[in-house]
Amino acid sequence: DGLELVSAYNTNPIAPCTGVLVQATGAGQYVKFTKNAPAAPSKGSIELNLTGNGKRGAETLDKAIVSFNQDSELGKFYFGEQAANIYIPQNNEEYAIVNAEAQGEMPVNFKANEDGQYTISVNAETVEMNYLHLIDNMTGADIDLLSTPSYTFNASTTDYASRFRIVFAGNSVNEFDTEDNFAFISNGQVIVNNEGFATLQVIDITGRIISSEIINGSCSTNLNAATGVYVLRLINGENVKTQKIVVK
Repeated sequence: DGLELVSAYNTNPIAPCTGVLVQATGAGQYVKFTKNAPAAPSKGSIELNLTGNGKRGAETLDKAIVSFNQDSELGKFYFGEQAANIYIPQNNEEYAIVNAEAQGEMPVNFKANEDGQYTISVNAETVEMNYLHLIDNMTGADIDLLSTPSYTFNASTTDYASRFRIVFAGNSVNEFDTEDNFAFISNGQVIVNNEGFATLQVIDITGRIISSEIINGSCSTNLNAATGVYVLRLINGENVKTQKIVVK
């Protein structure tokens, strides 16, 4: 919701995610903030909370938010040194809040300033999601956040930042599509376009990894899966691609 800045001379609305600088120096001047009543129902947001399991117990370290309200974006600000941070990269910039469509995929970067154990938990009560998964690009872990709303992992200061991503859909996972297809099915074989060594995973609609193999370059491989919708994940270092396929 927005705020209003009320002074002795005027009243100005302040849009969400907007910073302001105010000054009251003269006699009789004052600054007052009041909260407006919401003008329209919110489309909600997915809030990712990062906690660290340190000496003082599980303490909240940082947050990142994927918002489904139009124009809700806010750059990331760092206040002091923390054990770790999470943020969402967009066009080489770091964001604490980004705007998103109803379904898709969003990278979630993570920086550990101290080696240790951390937990990412999610609060998605304000949105209706049929599919919400956190993917650990380093370990391959795939967490269904709707059934298990937190993920605990070990991290090092030497880990690459692009460690996580979330995949979400407000309607159905069957609607997923991609403009960057890297595989297709021909005569029961999956033909994969790839360069160098990579890990190819096949994931069912529940998020369970049913197969995982190392491939070298472009290749064909058997897809031992029953009829249904699956997601292929191709992991090549920090480069991770996903694609929906339908087995008939």
